[in-house]
Amino acid sequence: AVVSTQSTESSGINAEYGVGNNDLPGFYEIPKSGWYLSLLALYEPLVTRDPRVTLSPDFRETFLAGGYYSARYDTTTTIIALNTNLFSLNVPEQVLTAAHAAAQLAWFEDTLTAAAEGDRIIIIGHSPPSLNLYKLYKDHIVKENWHGVYLGVFDEVCARHQDRIVGTFWGHEHQDTFSLGTGYTTYTVPSVSPVYHSQPAYVVAQVNTRQELVDLHTYHTWLEYYSVAGQPPRYFQYQSLRQIMGTRDIEYCSLATVTKAVLDDSRGLDVYQGLTDRAYQNNRAMQLSPQMFYCFASNLRASEFVDCAEHFGYNRTTFRILADT
Repeated sequence: AVVSTQSTESSGINAEYGVGNNDLPGFYEIPKSGWYLSLLALYEPLVTRDPRVTLSPDFRETFLAGGYYSARYDTTTTIIALNTNLFSLNVPEQVLTAAHAAAQLAWFEDTLTAAAEGDRIIIIGHSPPSLNLYKLYKDHIVKENWHGVYLGVFDEVCARHQDRIVGTFWGHEHQDTFSLGTGYTTYTVPSVSPVYHSQPAYVVAQVNTRQELVDLHTYHTWLEYYSVAGQPPRYFQYQSLRQIMGTRDIEYCSLATVTKAVLDDSRGLDVYQGLTDRAYQNNRAMQLSPQMFYCFASNLRASEFVDCAEHFGYNRTTFRILADT
């Protein structure tokens, strides 16, 4: 996730990083501390290359314990980077894994509580606390990305601190999308990797003078063109999420408020159409029907999604649920 008070591409924009599933030694294999030490050698220089970032006093301790950390950006913002591998449904529930996940969640709330008075909070991670969009559109499998117990705790913690959370930003799905949580909105951003046949892309999050998230600006390139031309790729700005939603009140309304309002007044289908028209997403992972996308965006739990789909006339037996709750 990158954060700026400007809507234009700039080398002065800060970038933060979270540990993902491809950082693990094997397929969702939770590593020992020695592995995190190797990752630390890569992550610490990346996180600190912006002089406006100050690492938390426990940065090394938490990173070596479980690959998560916090940092202070400028004088107004606390950044919390979670290691969502510890919450993943792909990781079998074991005593040691559960202990690490519980420790991270306890640290998460402690860090939110201890953030300086007046600080705004940005939460980042790899796998979002939402349903797996790829599985949903490809196979009609309704899979929760996280174990239900961790999603429940995360929801509760975010609800208690929602007035201070600027936004939550995630990857893993390799595309732009969003879902509504309890007191927060998950914004999933595209990938600079061309897997799943998409163009390399990234997102700049724009905040207003009150440190509220007001827009997301996607930049993408055309990899095939520049590869054939033998030129370094250039990135172009696509429509921002607020432009797609048809709202302009940048200084007066947070993007989370706009997102929820759009879905609440049944205009979620318009948002869906704007997202499917994103030409840089060649594989069109948004090939869900408008009704299914509405259910995806407004429900984090698999059972709630199926109830929503049934309301729109879908037969619930056409879906296969992968969840532990």
